[in-house]
Amino acid sequence: MNGKDPKENLYLNIFYQWLTMVIKNGGLQSDDILNISIDTRTLEYFNNNSTILTNLLKKLACPFVFYTFDPPNTPLEGMMHKYDNTEYTQDVYIYSDIDVLIVKPFSLLTEKTEENTMYFVKGVSLDHQFYSEGFPPEFIIKDLPGFNASIFIISSSELRDAFFCRINELCDYSTQYKWVEQPYFNRAIYEICLDKVSVNINLLTEYVSFNGRLITDTTVFFDLAGETSNGLYHFTKMSDMICLFLIDELY
Repeated sequence: MNGKDPKENLYLNIFYQWLTMVIKNGGLQSDDILNISIDTRTLEYFNNNSTILTNLLKKLACPFVFYTFDPPNTPLEGMMHKYDNTEYTQDVYIYSDIDVLIVKPFSLLTEKTEENTMYFVKGVSLDHQFYSEGFPPEFIIKDLPGFNASIFIISSSELRDAFFCRINELCDYSTQYKWVEQPYFNRAIYEICLDKVSVNINLLTEYVSFNGRLITDTTVFFDLAGETSNGLYHFTKMSDMICLFLIDELY
């Protein structure tokens, strides 16, 4: 956040944990690319201080690009940068929050994706505050699913850009929703469904475990969500789960 010292930010350590698991388990190849969104003060900190990031990036099997933005003043400002139109030429765009452990190769899932399709992860019902806070009443139907913004896959750059554009159009930076930008993410999904864009809500969901539930041999994403913007909570949770993973206690 703007005005905070980057060296005191526990999310840097969470990022190291996430990147380590991507390198170790993600199965990235030389024709992949890793886009890393980062604010300018944090990148300056990395450039001027000795950290393990240099060692980690040397082990990355694909190119990487830092996409920078000004230090955000609010969590919403920061989280909305996940919807910046970064450049890529690969067939599939995968987004992951850094509190998501990658425990199996991405290819287990991407080899099953189809062109011009968006893949989302189902959570609880849409009428939950997480997903629809601030929605117009006519949008909220209890039997419809809500979707977690922590992980998604889009197999079309044009479709991704259009989706991101709509989220940015919907965003009201004066709001202080409990789950920050996730209501805008969900509303954009349902608007795209009305436009009859190809959306798959089952495939990716099968490869995600949310906070330890439904872990299987095909789990690729181990989502450790909760306590938005609480660095100590997420750092501890990530550390605990990595320890359990390393001794084969997650399955």
